[in-house]
Amino acid sequence: MMIAKERSLTVIGDNSEAFLISVLLAETGNPNNLTGTLGSDPGDQRSGRGTEEVTRLLQIHIRSGAVKKVSSTDELQPPDLGLCFLTEHADDASNGMRVERQVRQLATMLKKGQTLVYSGLCSPAFTHNRLKPILEKHSGYRVGEEIGLCYVPLLWNGESVQGFRETPKLIAGLGPEHLQRVQEVMLSMFPSLTVTSTLETAEAGGLCAPIYRDVVRALELELAQMCMSRGVEFSSVMKVSLKTTTGGFGGPSPASGNDLIASRIFLESLGKKNRPQLVRTARRINEEAPQQVLATVKDALAQCGRRMRRSRIAILGVEGLGLDRVNKFGDSEIIRTLVRRGAIVSVYPGDTNLGLNNVMVSEELRLRVEPDLARAVQKAQCVIIALKPSYRESCILTPQKLAVEMDRPAVICDLSRVMEASNVERSGLFYTSIGRGNVNT
Repeated sequence: MMIAKERSLTVIGDNSEAFLISVLLAETGNPNNLTGTLGSDPGDQRSGRGTEEVTRLLQIHIRSGAVKKVSSTDELQPPDLGLCFLTEHADDASNGMRVERQVRQLATMLKKGQTLVYSGLCSPAFTHNRLKPILEKHSGYRVGEEIGLCYVPLLWNGESVQGFRETPKLIAGLGPEHLQRVQEVMLSMFPSLTVTSTLETAEAGGLCAPIYRDVVRALELELAQMCMSRGVEFSSVMKVSLKTTTGGFGGPSPASGNDLIASRIFLESLGKKNRPQLVRTARRINEEAPQQVLATVKDALAQCGRRMRRSRIAILGVEGLGLDRVNKFGDSEIIRTLVRRGAIVSVYPGDTNLGLNNVMVSEELRLRVEPDLARAVQKAQCVIIALKPSYRESCILTPQKLAVEMDRPAVICDLSRVMEASNVERSGLFYTSIGRGNVNT
């Protein structure tokens, strides 16, 4: 389908989705302006191999001129806003007002025939009841006739660019001509696109998938605790479950919380009286997941006759802690608590997150960032594996390699479940993971 190349495209947002959309537009032959600073959103906890891929591709397209980086919306001119994507999530009252301020500013710049595409997650009716009146008041145009307003829910969890593209997307809009123009651009990026009858349907649809993952993640943690209390190896149960269930278990790490954005919107939109028990409970369990990880580390060190204070703890990978290159290490409750309790912490971010080696670490957060895995685990009494199972390091990481560098006695705390307990123990190390309980079982 031919895209109108003369139509200017602009992407606005301080989150990872803005950078991803800009890259996808450029990849499909749509030059665009990009305004926003990656990492300025403190609640953004994106992780995954896609983060490195998007960063690399973005730099290539900036150098080629396909993406023009703009410092702020003040530098934009009306012709730049033929089609404007706004990616910020309205996941609480403060961020909702932030989105409204951005729309108010953009409304004063929009001209007849131009379209705003809101792609952040939000509560149903937010786009129609809050953004549409602002657009009409401050632009002076009728939405759906003279200017367009469309909604496309986009939430990126750090998966590969190809994986994100292949996931079916939703779209809704006011004004058939405006919706058709946005569809053309969206179909150049995403092969599968479903048009919903109302904005509210698309808004609710954008919340469902991440809420589902949030609930399943909580269920996995609950099942792990049940197995542990009965002396059952949870990793073995997971392998069996993968063969006997449609979807299986083994989703993102319990410490990964980006899907909480959707749960937070969902719960806030219903109010305190009508909040559903399952989603509320799932959110509470997932918010407590870091404490479960810390308890596992504490018990593991105890099996080695050690306390957390003055123990050398190496963390391999950061995805399992809900971090990537846009986060500070202090954003991880697990890292903060380990340091606060007196542990000597070293972090190996992983090949896909080497940008974290240059992250500024505050003086209060006493830890060492190592670009080399072997150096990170030297003399460590506990290694926490938080790498994604699909990463190269996870595939080549062996207990023997760790045993050569680590102190004795020492323990592997395998959050990613990438190692076999028997292999670890044969190498002379203790082994534990979420749901395993006693490291000798």
